[in-house]
Amino acid sequence: MTTTPEPLATLTCEEFRRRLAGLVVDDDITTLDADVLAEQRNMAMQIGLLLARHYNRDMLDRMKIWQRLESALRVGVSQAQGDAAAMLSTMLEHVKAEASRVSGDPHFQALLTRLCKLSNHQLEGLRRYIGQTIYAVIVFTRQAWEQETSRRNGPTLLDDLDAGKGGDE
Repeated sequence: MTTTPEPLATLTCEEFRRRLAGLVVDDDITTLDADVLAEQRNMAMQIGLLLARHYNRDMLDRMKIWQRLESALRVGVSQAQGDAAAMLSTMLEHVKAEASRVSGDPHFQALLTRLCKLSNHQLEGLRRYIGQTIYAVIVFTRQAWEQETSRRNGPTLLDDLDAGKGGDE
């Protein structure tokens, strides 16, 4: 008894063009293993923290840091395909980071080393994760940033709100 294979899915011309252009990806982030997803979330947050640390507050509006970080992430993941160093460089250029500060930052050096060790498939997965969850990445980054700055500077408005103080007393 022979079995017949299942027929291949038929694509419309539009679907074919979108797949060919890379606009449709079969392996969605919803199918990822929990450990891989957690690792991608952590790396995305570390990238966001790097951008927040090196956001040039002298050249850019301090009040627009999170909008600028969002656009830096979008530009970086869209322009630097397959190259972790180019992706980080594009993002850092977008926030007007100073090269002298970045080159001496141990956080940057560790993150760059870690990203450069990723396979092309892993890097593509990270890029896709950032692109598909950009607002969550900003939220996780902002939470980590608030924690980092509160350790350096003491309690913040976010700490007051979490403690139920309301922040406007």
